[in-house]
Formats: sequence, C-alpha cells, structure tokens
Amino acid sequence: PVFEALHALDIKARGSAFSRTSTPTSPGASPQQKPTVPASLWPELSRRERELVQLVLAGHPTANIAERLGITVGTVKNHRRRIYEKLDITTERELFLQFF
Repeated sequence: PVFEALHALDIKARGSAFSRTSTPTSPGASPQQKPTVPASLWPELSRRERELVQLVLAGHPTANIAERLGITVGTVKNHRRRIYEKLDITTERELFLQFF
C-alpha cells in the first residue's frame, strides 16, 4: 500500500510536462549528485552490480552505462536482469522505490 501510494503521487507530480530528455545522456555527462548505494542495502548484489545500480539511479541510459563501464549494451541488460531477479523486482521504478 505504501509503494502504491508513492507511485500514485509520483505519477500525479509528473503531470504532462514530464520528460526523460532532461537526464544527462551525452558521453561523460555527470549527474549533479550521484546516489551512493551502501553495501548493506542490498548485500546480495556484487560490487559491479552496485556500481551499475548507482548509474541507473543517477539517471544514465543503458548505452551510457555500457560506455562508462567499458562493456556492451547486452551485458548491461544482462546485469539489470540479474539485479532485478536478486531483488525480486521487474522494473526500474521498483528499483527506485526500494532505494528510497
């Protein structure tokens, strides 16, 4: 119920003016504040998976994450799939909700 309420508030707050294009997408772009994922939050994740989660939470798209980590887009997608399995979630939104 709490997550459903937060989700509803998020959708309401976004309104029609919401745009994903405001996130930094150019190579080398840095978000103003990088979220830090403590190891104690998700102990089941490896160091590399936590590094990828930090980039996701910072708003970087898959292609940019791949470039930053020196891996392919497919590898990023595989990492995401394993992270989602480990955390028993299915979407990026659920990842954000767990983090907050």
